[in-house]
Amino acid sequence: MLRTPAGLKLSRRQRDVIEVVAGLSNRQIAETLVMSVRTVEGHVYRA
Repeated sequence: MLRTPAGLKLSRRQRDVIEVVAGLSNRQIAETLVMSVRTVEGHVYRA
């Protein structure tokens, strides 16, 4: 089950993505979501 801080509001799509990538490396996330590793790193940095 996904737990988020009380004040954090995520869309259903955002929750879906988090559940898919939980525990994966940036490279695995990039392959799963068909994007570059640098793009994944940027998203992780801003999250």
